[in-house]
Amino acid sequence: SLPPVDPLVARDVRPAARVPPPSSACDYYICHSPLDDTEAKRAALAEWAESFERRIGRPPRVWLDSLCLDPTVLPHERVHLSVAYMAKCDRLLLLAGPNLVSHLRAAAELYCWSLMRSARRMEVVL
Repeated sequence: SLPPVDPLVARDVRPAARVPPPSSACDYYICHSPLDDTEAKRAALAEWAESFERRIGRPPRVWLDSLCLDPTVLPHERVHLSVAYMAKCDRLLLLAGPNLVSHLRAAAELYCWSLMRSARRMEVVL
């Protein structure tokens, strides 16, 4: 188990993740389980992005924590920061592999999204 972390001390010691400014809004927040097959998720995301670009005429702007979030952010900080990043995104994209609903953080993200946005603003791939 992780040692207890005082959030105030942690914030003073290392840089906090920054919420993108309003001008950096994203089209989609991507929700996935890190336990699902990486190659399957990559392939599904690539196919989805190509389809988006054909429809809209530009690549999608997405937020994917594993690529965008400051790597020094601690796991317990990711959950509450996710809500701030979701608020900057217009829609939710679920990379729905077999472990999605059993992954606690993904379940928390789905719950937060359902409180902030309509389920109609959600797409599922994979």
